[in-house]
Amino acid sequence: MKLFKYSIIIGFIIFQTIWSQTYPPPTNLVTVPSAGTLVRGSFAMQMRVQKGGGLITSLRAGLTDRFQFGLSYGSANLIGDDSLIWHPKP
Repeated sequence: MKLFKYSIIIGFIIFQTIWSQTYPPPTNLVTVPSAGTLVRGSFAMQMRVQKGGGLITSLRAGLTDRFQFGLSYGSANLIGDDSLIWHPKP
């Protein structure tokens, strides 16, 4: 019985190790970009609400396994009665 339990635990650890290596790395760590990129042919859309009614929308697409292209734009005071303050264009 102990051998069965140990073999299940070891099998689970090996499976998790192999599975974690094939999964693409994260592109963001909370709100800070990381070095990970999207895989080829995938895309991601993100919307973040900020304090004061602001909103930032971003769209990213993986062109190759090591290159991604993205756009991001937003506004302050989007939610509320004040006038919109668009973020400056680059």
